[in-house]
Amino acid sequence: MFPSTQMTTAVRRLALARLISVTGSTAAFAALSYVVYQRTHSATWLAATLLLTFGTVALVAPAGGAVGDRFDRKRVMIASHLAAAATFAAMALVDAVGLLVLLAFAGAIFETSFGSSSAAAIPNLVPKERLTWANSTLEVAGQMGFLIGPLTGGALVSLVGVRLVFLGNAASFLASAALCGTVTGRFSAVREHRPEWNVLAGVRFLLRHRILRGIAIIYFGINLGIGITMVANVPLADSFQVGSFGYGALIAVWGGGSMLGALVARKLNSQSEPVGFIAACALVGVAATGVGASPWFSLVLLALVLMGLGDGIAAVASAGMLQRLVPDPVRSRVVGGLGSFVSIGLVCSYLVAAPVLSLLGARGSYVLGGVVALAPIPLLLRTFVRSHTERGSDQPTSEVDVV
Repeated sequence: MFPSTQMTTAVRRLALARLISVTGSTAAFAALSYVVYQRTHSATWLAATLLLTFGTVALVAPAGGAVGDRFDRKRVMIASHLAAAATFAAMALVDAVGLLVLLAFAGAIFETSFGSSSAAAIPNLVPKERLTWANSTLEVAGQMGFLIGPLTGGALVSLVGVRLVFLGNAASFLASAALCGTVTGRFSAVREHRPEWNVLAGVRFLLRHRILRGIAIIYFGINLGIGITMVANVPLADSFQVGSFGYGALIAVWGGGSMLGALVARKLNSQSEPVGFIAACALVGVAATGVGASPWFSLVLLALVLMGLGDGIAAVASAGMLQRLVPDPVRSRVVGGLGSFVSIGLVCSYLVAAPVLSLLGARGSYVLGGVVALAPIPLLLRTFVRSHTERGSDQPTSEVDVV
């Protein structure tokens, strides 16, 4: 392993790249969602927009993970963000809602390889005892982008228009790619042979592994519930008469809470990660029901902070568990497989979100979303509580079986 200062610099540069790109992306997607809803006044159009952007991972994540295992992960990350920059620059040149959504769909596809490759690279850049620190640092940076981006996007739509928001996102991807190019260190383990094009190897590994399978099931439930609430955000902001800035605030406070959660998660280690993960996921579900029950916008924001807090802790804990348990030759594909599996929850939620919103309203949608998010947790509680004494039995017997 290379010197500690070089390791720290590598992680911090990746974190800065993530901060820049996430800030631009969340600003652009907040602007896109708000513009689509204002132009169409249709929950169906809004759900379709979310389906083709956030839900894209369900379709392409296994292939994106295969790219990260097959080729140099650093080059994959750079190419991913260069391609995403091109799509958002193109979005600044069009007006039609349908074309905007299709271009955003293409950008989401290009971004997928970046996420799986960067998560898979961390155990090669830092020693195991620094995984929690590295994951926390990256999560804080990402959630800081979620804090800044939606507020910026919501405000800029009114001040300068959506075109400049899209151009700003393109510039953020270019800056991120340039920063990734300056990172030194090994992004993959030394391999005698390049992994085969076995796109579903990560999914198979995931389903055979007790702890990782439990993570996927719980995240599926959370995404199934929280996806419904995402569609409800714009109508929720309208119900409190807080406009585009208020809509941005709904997303931003989640980011602030997640940033705090990622910092709290630095206290976790390989033994406490499973319990920390499941407790944090429970907090997300409980807080979501609190959003629906809140009579004032200030309480809505507080509940969303708590949702974010749970999200941040769970993200760091789950990343650490995956990185410790999955061998390098298949790690990008396992990350992609997990992303695909849990994103199916988002896809399902977006398909039912419009009728749920029409039936229950924005607040009722949040209550239902919280209940759905909580549903798998009692079934898997024992698995995670006991896993710290049984972790060894979950290790793969052979990397060949999964590559």
